[in-house]
Amino acid sequence: MKSSECQICGKKLTDNESIALGVGPDCAAKRASFVASCDTTEAELAVLESANECAARWIRNFRQDMRKGRIRQARQCIEIARREAVRVVAPAAPAVAAIELLEYWFSMPVHVEKRIGVIA
Repeated sequence: MKSSECQICGKKLTDNESIALGVGPDCAAKRASFVASCDTTEAELAVLESANECAARWIRNFRQDMRKGRIRQARQCIEIARREAVRVVAPAAPAVAAIELLEYWFSMPVHVEKRIGVIA
């Protein structure tokens, strides 16, 4: 069940849509502005968070910095998460995930043989 409190500020949510999102309208606007000022998007954050555990940890740090309004630290977390998402590919995970990240970031297909392994 979704919480009826804003995940960012902790205020009680009354609107059903806000409850479903877990964020009130004021905080959602502030969050969108903060994410944009860090030169990233919610979609990229989701991709990075699912890339591997190391990148996910840096995205969690980003979210903590966002709650506290620390933009410089948040930008650093994003940059490190981007590097880790490409650098660290689990041995059993297909390299397709890293290729998809590259395609997402550069918005163009990456013509590389898709196979299991580490991309250097």
